[in-house]
Amino acid sequence: MFYHFWTNPSKQIDIFTKLKIALYQFRSPAKLLFLVMGLIVTKILLDYLIGSNSLARLDEPFDTIAGVFGIGKIHFVDYVVAIFLVVIIFVIFAKPIDYKFAEKALRELGIPDKTGNNTPIFVLKCRYKRKSKIQQLIFLANGTVEDDFKVNDNLKRLGSKMGCFITGVETFGRRNDKLRVLYRKIEDNNVIKWNNNYLSEKDFELVLGQRYTGDFVYVDLNKTAHLLIAGSTGSGKSVLLSSLLMQSLRKGANVVIAEFSKRGVDWTYWKDLKSCNVFTSPKAFSDFFHNEIVAEVERRATLLVDTNCKNISEYNAKIASGEIKGHKLERLVIALDEAGQVYIPSQDKEREEFLKPIRSALNKLVTEYRFCGIHLIIATQIPSSSIFSYEIRYLTDLKMCGVSTKLLSQMVIESEEAANIKQKGRFCTNDGDNFRGFLFRESETLAEFKKG
Repeated sequence: MFYHFWTNPSKQIDIFTKLKIALYQFRSPAKLLFLVMGLIVTKILLDYLIGSNSLARLDEPFDTIAGVFGIGKIHFVDYVVAIFLVVIIFVIFAKPIDYKFAEKALRELGIPDKTGNNTPIFVLKCRYKRKSKIQQLIFLANGTVEDDFKVNDNLKRLGSKMGCFITGVETFGRRNDKLRVLYRKIEDNNVIKWNNNYLSEKDFELVLGQRYTGDFVYVDLNKTAHLLIAGSTGSGKSVLLSSLLMQSLRKGANVVIAEFSKRGVDWTYWKDLKSCNVFTSPKAFSDFFHNEIVAEVERRATLLVDTNCKNISEYNAKIASGEIKGHKLERLVIALDEAGQVYIPSQDKEREEFLKPIRSALNKLVTEYRFCGIHLIIATQIPSSSIFSYEIRYLTDLKMCGVSTKLLSQMVIESEEAANIKQKGRFCTNDGDNFRGFLFRESETLAEFKKG
């Protein structure tokens, strides 16, 4: 029972504090009830085993510690079975509450400091009030106060990490040395279906998905020009990518999709959509990129300079107000699915001749052309330094990682949080957000974009 407390990772806790935590844990009425029930059941089972002939007995009985239960001598078989039952009952009824996840979430949020030295120490988890759906986590405050949760959206971020809605935090106790976190569990639906009403009305703001708390996570491409999505096979990254591209089409953008590993099987429906181009070979994509995109970037850069505009949003606003004459510039969203097919050097020399200039052009797009309304979304499942170059790692503004290994999670969002994700379609971001992406039927949601 006390192993839980003696192996607490915080080195700041002395033996008296550990005893205080242990005693406080035993104040739970349910815990005491379970322990008493465990002892009674153990006694009944021992009496039954000793008094029955159902087990084979060894010839010589011997004295054991079973004497504390009123039993003088016991045979070997009974002794082994009894000890086994005691251990099982002890594990079932006296297992300490798992505190690690709560404490880890608080440390990652830096409450109250980045070192985690004063992070609250988990003591007890129980219902807040009788017949209430509100639960409470009780901590020894360890220097933390309520105000530490009121900065940097800490309550929302803590709820996102723990998969619950935090309803409040309060200190209590005679010395105000305890901290109570009140929360309500939120069921994590397996599927969140897309509804066109979810489309943001703001200028090129896209909906990433839904938090545990029910509110949405957004990304504004005016501020966050380029995105990176990572995850193991089957993590749902292609579904998230298609969701962002679907919203881009609905907002009037042109979409370019490059996918060379599976000949574009996942994007078959998209090949027949208006304002959408799908490329399945490096040569075709390389030709298009240099003939169309590079020229368009230069044209837009010249337009912005001539009209004294800093970015595409300012340019389009001046067009709408009549300050300058011309046509609005459309957004262009380039999606690179399975980026390993581009960024990892190919052994095929002919193929590499097309891939090398593509890599160079994409890196230039990320580093130099963030202002002209051309956005890059990269999806990958391979944790490789070839993919996560300086340009991609530090100049893709928002990075998301779904079900993955610790290595991939660390490379993408610089923490191992994504390695704890078990559900397909759920993602963590480098900003500390946690959300589930949307699912939609292409034939229904994109039917209006079909050619002809």
